[in-house]
Amino acid sequence: MSGLLIVNPRSGGQSPSAADLCRAAERIGVDVHVLEPGDDARHIAREADADALGAAGGDGSLAPIADVAIERGLPFVCVPAGTRNHFARDAGLNRDDPLAALAAFRGIERPVDVGWVDDRLFLNNVSLGFHADLIDRRERHRRRSESLARLKALWRSVAKQGGALPLVIDGEPLRARIVLVSNNAYDLGMLSLGGANFAR
Repeated sequence: MSGLLIVNPRSGGQSPSAADLCRAAERIGVDVHVLEPGDDARHIAREADADALGAAGGDGSLAPIADVAIERGLPFVCVPAGTRNHFARDAGLNRDDPLAALAAFRGIERPVDVGWVDDRLFLNNVSLGFHADLIDRRERHRRRSESLARLKALWRSVAKQGGALPLVIDGEPLRARIVLVSNNAYDLGMLSLGGANFAR
């Protein structure tokens, strides 16, 4: 089986390096494309002469490649090389050993649920409103301290007033401070800020 791994070198984790990922993938016969500014990852995945598509990066880097893999009817390989790697965690991958995930190019395919909001695929969830704001603020503060980021998110949940979004869901008008669309049961604990439960 021929495979292509698309690497986002700007993903938050930065461990292992893009060079390490390239060497490890090439050792097992997987072609690699390291994204450069201006590259269109979807176009690269669509045009690839490959029997499997993989993405190395965070959750935002994975979704477009997974979308093309579904479109082309190809297996998708997740290599957790981002900051949070929620999809990798929920899929049972070892987020501390991204190189081990490359073995999936020679592994057994397992179906998982995905979802769409409008025409955009998501692997775990899409959030709007207050929850999205909490995640964004947590990510901006994470380099200072994980604990500080969680405390700031908790404080925002207590202190923020108003901010309800006007929405239409299934034709029904709705106002809500948090809208979370998930592809499976989802844990929305304040300190964990979520995790999907995959059907296995």
